[in-house]
Amino acid sequence: MMDLDRNDFADAVSARAAQWNSAGVRWELHYGPLRDKSAAWIAADLNACLDELTDRLTSTPTGT
Repeated sequence: MMDLDRNDFADAVSARAAQWNSAGVRWELHYGPLRDKSAAWIAADLNACLDELTDRLTSTPTGT
């Protein structure tokens, strides 16, 4: 298991935010309550990205 505090996690998320946004990923960073083992997580909606990828894969002519 990786030992990563909430601030380090938030920094890692922030470092990737521009890439995710430009890729069309809708995401939110969430924090749980402060306690001995506090938590943070990302909620992401990848449907837009998957729709675009599916569209690209099905509209690209084979052999290119």
